[in-house]
Amino acid sequence: MTALVLARHNDGIEVAVEDVSIRGAKLTGAFTLDVGERIQIVFPTDARRVTAEVVRVESRDMSTDCAVVRFVAPGDDTRESIRLAMDHAG
Repeated sequence: MTALVLARHNDGIEVAVEDVSIRGAKLTGAFTLDVGERIQIVFPTDARRVTAEVVRVESRDMSTDCAVVRFVAPGDDTRESIRLAMDHAG
């Protein structure tokens, strides 16, 4: 599954979602993120933006990074977006 990541005033970067749970996700793509940075994720199953905080970043190769994020204070609407994404990925 892919998702759109909004960070640092960009127009959105398409990333691969390697794993997603109710608490967070593992994202891979051509992005530059820092630990502690807040981002927004738009899953293809729902147009709502989910706020997340980057907790770990690893370089896969020269152009690809992997980021582990945790969802920040998800409300009921956000949890529903995450559940839809989990069902789609599962």
